[in-house]
Amino acid sequence: MELFNKGGQIPHSSYIFMGDLVDRGFNSVETFQLLMCLKVKYPQHITLLRGNHESRTVSCAYGFYDENFKKYGNINPWKYCTDVFDYMCLAACVEG
Repeated sequence: MELFNKGGQIPHSSYIFMGDLVDRGFNSVETFQLLMCLKVKYPQHITLLRGNHESRTVSCAYGFYDENFKKYGNINPWKYCTDVFDYMCLAACVEG
C-alpha cells in the first residue's frame, strides 16, 4: 500500500510488478489477492509478471504453501493461486 501512496494510485499511475509477488513476508496471500483484484479492475494500468516464486516448487519451499494452509486450513487456495501463476506473463515490452 505504501508503494501506491508514494508512486500514485491506480489508475493515475501504471505499474509493472516484475515477479516474486509471493514469499516476501507474512501477507503474501493478501498481497497477491490485492494485485489480482487491481489487474481485474484496471487491466491496462497494472502488469503482473511471473517470477520464480510463482511456481509450485519454489512457493512450497519458501512459505507461500504454508501461509495458505495456515490461513485457510487446506491447500485449495494455494492450488488455485498456482493455477493462476501458470497463466502469468514471463516478460513485458515497455515502449516498444
